[in-house]
Amino acid sequence: MEWKQHDLGVVNLEKMRIISLVRCKRDTINSQILARANFRERMYVMIKKHLSSIILGTTLLSISILSLFIGVTDIDLSTLLSDGNSMELNIFLLARIPRLLAILCTGVGMSVSGLIMQQLCMNKFVSPSTGATIQSAQFGILLSLVFLPALGLWSRVTLAFIMSILGTWIFVWFV
Repeated sequence: MEWKQHDLGVVNLEKMRIISLVRCKRDTINSQILARANFRERMYVMIKKHLSSIILGTTLLSISILSLFIGVTDIDLSTLLSDGNSMELNIFLLARIPRLLAILCTGVGMSVSGLIMQQLCMNKFVSPSTGATIQSAQFGILLSLVFLPALGLWSRVTLAFIMSILGTWIFVWFV
């Protein structure tokens, strides 16, 4: 047995090694338990923090799937899967899915553009109606109807788009 002079007196080195190993093992076990507890706590905090986003995302997904089967003619999932060359399949592929994708892309585009406008103006309450976007688009339609009545639909839409961008730019520049 080795003995060593220590500040506290004469200490058995073998006992010190065993005590340090036990403490190390205890600390390892405690850290593993703490890590599991921290993981559970972090997951709980993350779910609690993002609960509204999870609920809204789930609701959006379920309503989107439901909207694929509801319309002028209701489409049944069993009919859609059983008959490969039916009218319901054509309606589903040519009308319902493009409609849903267009609606989702429009919603995403509007929310992103609203966020960009809020960040540019550094105002959380700015919207396309307060930022002169809608009025500028209406002004573009008015100009095309009064001064250029021979324009087609897409030309009017293009002019309204250009005027809305111009009006928003003027609003952001001066405000």
